[in-house]
This record gives sequence, C-alpha cells and structure tokens, in this order.
Amino acid sequence: MARHTFIDLSGRRTLHIDFTHQTVETDMFASIAEAGQMVAGEPLASLYALTDVSGSHASEKIIVALKHLTRNNRPFVLGGAVVGLRPVQRLIYSAVMKFSGRNLSAFDTVEAAKDWIRRQ
Repeated sequence: MARHTFIDLSGRRTLHIDFTHQTVETDMFASIAEAGQMVAGEPLASLYALTDVSGSHASEKIIVALKHLTRNNRPFVLGGAVVGLRPVQRLIYSAVMKFSGRNLSAFDTVEAAKDWIRRQ
C-alpha cells in the first residue's frame, strides 16, 4: 500500500510524503524510494512537497538517503514543507538542507504546512 499521496491544495499539486512512525530501515528505504519515483514521474517545477516525519527515527544511512532524495527532487519541487521534527531531527534537517541546497519550511502541524503551501 502506498504511503505517499498526491493532494490538491488550492490548485497546488502536492505530494504528501508520509514517513510517520517509520523506524525500521528497510521500511524507510522503501518509502524513500517510493517518494523519489513519484516525484520523478512529474513534470519539472510542477509540484509542492509536504513531508511528515512525525514519530520516525533515522539512522546515518537513512539520513544519506534523505539527502539524496531531497537533492534529486529539487528540479521537480517548487516548494516544500516538513512537519514533525523533534529537536534532534532539526539537526538532521539542517544537514539535509545544506547538502541538498534546498530550503524547506518546517512546521509543527500538517494543517500549518498545508496553509503555507496554499499561500505559495
């Protein structure tokens, strides 16, 4: 079953990337690959991304995979929002942003992230 879904937010095609409560590396790698394939199937500069990491845990290998996903998504994604970052995950988030050259906005709730995307 797909974890990630396309949603429409006031005319902005958005991929809701659901990494919530993923803790096992094999599940997370499959989920990262799925998200990458979905984004790559879209036209360039056509998409927003809303990524929810609430309750997830990442190993060093997962962090590397997330860095590559974020960098590879850059040509397709107009803007992105991240939800559910715990304090330690904010350090990982900073590393991913530096590596990818992206600046995704962080929010405390999915609704706040959706509102931000609607305003873009």
